[in-house]
Amino acid sequence: MLQEAGATIHATEEYLSGEAFGMGLHGKADTLLKLPNGTILVIDYKSGKSTKRVKRMENGWDVQAALYGDMIRGSALAEGKNAVAVGYLSLADMVAVTSGTLAGDPFGPLDADTHGAAKEKLSETVAALRQGRVTLNGAVDAKFFDDLGVGAYALDNTIVSEFLWEDDQ
Repeated sequence: MLQEAGATIHATEEYLSGEAFGMGLHGKADTLLKLPNGTILVIDYKSGKSTKRVKRMENGWDVQAALYGDMIRGSALAEGKNAVAVGYLSLADMVAVTSGTLAGDPFGPLDADTHGAAKEKLSETVAALRQGRVTLNGAVDAKFFDDLGVGAYALDNTIVSEFLWEDDQ
């Protein structure tokens, strides 16, 4: 894939920091690639298949790599004004999905806004938390998140499920 894209490895296991939603963020990007046009491509490795990841990105509910990209844009890693793009490599099926960066196989770019809905929801949630409001999930939320391709793993926990609102509330 690197050869097909003409990419070189810019950095690996890179610790990142930045700010979003008025709070500090930290993360670790698996790999930063530099494309021939100067674009820095953040690749995060995932052990599962790409199916849900693609669905999540198409629905605008992917946020991890987008936040990494935001952190890199504000750092020396971006080498000035280089564009920063983001994506994932699913190791189970060796499919790489990027946000509108590269054309054709093996990357399968998405031209959709891959993170807008997620960032909007996070912004609302952080604002509510700052006002002291905690909204509990309802039983229907698991299906809602699944339809978006977002794994709501906490909702599968038996202790957490005891605190879910019933569907009619």
